Amino acid sequence: MCFSGRLYDSVKAHVKSLLTGEDVDVDPSVACVTGGWLLDYPSLYYPSDDGNCLSEVPLRLYRCYTTTTGRTETIICSFSTPSDASSTEDEDEALMEEYWKQFRYRVAKKNLQTIFSKQHHTRSDVCLSHVAL
Repeated sequence: MCFSGRLYDSVKAHVKSLLTGEDVDVDPSVACVTGGWLLDYPSLYYPSDDGNCLSEVPLRLYRCYTTTTGRTETIICSFSTPSDASSTEDEDEALMEEYWKQFRYRVAKKNLQTIFSKQHHTRSDVCLSHVAL
Protein backbone atom coordinates (compact mmCIF):
# COMPACT_ATOMS: atom_id res chain seq x y z
CA MET A 1 0.00 0.00 0.00
CA CYS A 2 1.30 3.41 -0.84
CA PHE A 3 -0.22 6.79 -0.27
CA SER A 4 1.53 10.07 0.15
CA GLY A 5 1.22 13.81 0.53
CA ARG A 6 -1.72 15.46 2.23
CA LEU A 7 -3.69 12.20 2.59
CA TYR A 8 -0.74 10.50 4.27
CA ASP A 9 -0.29 13.42 6.68
CA SER A 10 -4.02 13.39 7.49
CA VAL A 11 -4.07 9.63 8.17
CA LYS A 12 -0.94 9.96 10.31
CA ALA A 13 -2.58 12.75 12.36
CA HIS A 14 -5.76 10.67 12.72
CA VAL A 15 -3.86 7.62 13.99
CA LYS A 16 -1.92 9.82 16.42
CA SER A 17 -5.19 11.26 17.75
CA LEU A 18 -6.57 7.74 18.22
CA LEU A 19 -3.47 6.68 20.15
CA THR A 20 -3.35 9.78 22.36
CA GLY A 21 -7.09 10.12 22.88
CA GLU A 22 -7.13 13.73 21.75
CA ASP A 23 -10.30 14.97 20.07
CA VAL A 24 -9.59 15.82 16.44
CA ASP A 25 -12.06 16.75 13.71
CA VAL A 26 -11.39 14.21 10.94
CA ASP A 27 -12.56 14.35 7.34
CA PRO A 28 -14.76 11.28 6.60
CA SER A 29 -12.48 10.22 3.72
CA VAL A 30 -9.50 10.16 6.12
CA ALA A 31 -11.51 8.10 8.62
CA CYS A 32 -12.36 5.65 5.81
CA VAL A 33 -8.70 5.25 4.78
CA THR A 34 -7.56 4.96 8.42
CA GLY A 35 -10.14 2.24 9.06
CA GLY A 36 -9.02 0.28 6.01
CA TRP A 37 -5.39 0.64 7.04
CA LEU A 38 -6.10 -0.52 10.60
CA LEU A 39 -8.04 -3.51 9.23
CA ASP A 40 -5.03 -4.30 7.02
CA TYR A 41 -6.90 -4.10 3.73
CA PRO A 42 -4.44 -4.38 0.84
CA SER A 43 -6.29 -1.75 -1.16
CA LEU A 44 -7.55 1.54 0.29
CA TYR A 45 -10.09 4.00 -1.10
CA TYR A 46 -11.73 7.17 0.02
CA PRO A 47 -15.07 8.60 -1.12
CA SER A 48 -15.06 11.21 -3.84
CA ASP A 49 -16.84 14.52 -3.49
CA ASP A 50 -19.39 13.54 -6.13
CA GLY A 51 -20.58 10.37 -4.38
CA ASN A 52 -19.68 6.75 -4.87
CA CYS A 53 -16.71 6.81 -7.23
CA LEU A 54 -16.62 3.03 -7.73
CA SER A 55 -20.22 2.32 -8.77
CA GLU A 56 -20.33 0.55 -12.14
CA VAL A 57 -16.52 0.52 -12.27
CA PRO A 58 -14.98 -2.86 -13.18
CA LEU A 59 -13.58 -4.31 -9.95
CA ARG A 60 -11.63 -7.35 -8.93
CA LEU A 61 -13.41 -8.84 -5.91
CA TYR A 62 -11.34 -10.92 -3.50
CA ARG A 63 -12.86 -13.19 -0.87
CA CYS A 64 -10.56 -14.65 1.75
CA TYR A 65 -11.49 -17.85 3.56
CA THR A 66 -10.08 -19.84 6.40
CA THR A 67 -10.86 -23.39 7.43
CA THR A 68 -11.04 -24.06 11.13
CA THR A 69 -10.03 -27.29 12.84
CA GLY A 70 -13.67 -28.38 12.70
CA ARG A 71 -13.37 -28.04 8.90
CA THR A 72 -15.84 -25.19 8.71
CA GLU A 73 -14.99 -22.77 5.93
CA THR A 74 -15.51 -19.16 6.95
CA ILE A 75 -15.11 -15.98 4.95
CA ILE A 76 -12.86 -13.66 6.96
CA CYS A 77 -12.39 -10.76 4.57
CA SER A 78 -13.72 -9.44 1.32
CA PHE A 79 -12.28 -6.48 -0.57
CA SER A 80 -12.05 -5.12 -4.06
CA THR A 81 -9.59 -3.27 -6.23
CA PRO A 82 -10.28 -1.53 -9.52
CA SER A 83 -9.67 -3.92 -12.41
CA ASP A 84 -6.54 -2.75 -14.13
CA ALA A 85 -5.66 -4.22 -17.48
CA SER A 86 -1.99 -3.66 -16.71
CA SER A 87 -2.15 -5.84 -13.58
CA THR A 88 -0.94 -9.38 -14.23
CA GLU A 89 -2.11 -12.54 -12.53
CA ASP A 90 1.35 -12.82 -10.93
CA GLU A 91 0.97 -9.32 -9.45
CA ASP A 92 -2.46 -10.25 -8.10
CA GLU A 93 -1.05 -13.38 -6.52
CA ALA A 94 1.83 -11.39 -4.99
CA LEU A 95 -0.74 -9.02 -3.43
CA MET A 96 -2.63 -11.93 -1.91
CA GLU A 97 0.52 -13.71 -0.75
CA GLU A 98 1.47 -10.57 1.19
CA TYR A 99 -2.05 -10.45 2.68
CA TRP A 100 -1.82 -14.09 3.80
CA LYS A 101 1.72 -13.60 5.11
CA GLN A 102 0.46 -10.81 7.40
CA PHE A 103 -2.58 -12.88 8.39
CA ARG A 104 -0.42 -15.92 9.31
CA TYR A 105 1.92 -13.66 11.29
CA ARG A 106 -0.98 -12.28 13.36
CA VAL A 107 -2.43 -15.77 13.86
CA ALA A 108 0.95 -17.15 15.00
CA LYS A 109 1.51 -14.20 17.33
CA LYS A 110 -1.75 -15.09 19.12
CA ASN A 111 -0.99 -18.84 18.93
CA LEU A 112 -4.14 -19.55 16.90
CA GLN A 113 -2.60 -21.70 14.16
CA THR A 114 -4.77 -24.72 15.02
CA ILE A 115 -7.94 -22.65 14.77
CA PHE A 116 -7.09 -21.06 11.40
CA SER A 117 -5.36 -24.05 9.87
CA LYS A 118 -5.91 -23.40 6.14
CA GLN A 119 -6.41 -20.28 4.06
CA HIS A 120 -7.42 -19.64 0.48
CA HIS A 121 -9.03 -16.93 -1.60
CA THR A 122 -11.15 -16.46 -4.67
CA ARG A 123 -11.03 -13.67 -7.19
CA SER A 124 -13.78 -12.57 -9.52
CA ASP A 125 -14.39 -9.60 -11.81
CA VAL A 126 -17.55 -7.66 -11.01
CA CYS A 127 -19.34 -4.36 -11.64
CA LEU A 128 -21.46 -3.25 -8.69
CA SER A 129 -24.14 -0.58 -8.62
CA HIS A 130 -22.96 0.57 -5.19
CA VAL A 131 -19.67 0.02 -3.37
CA ALA A 132 -19.53 0.61 0.39
CA LEU A 133 -16.38 2.30 1.55
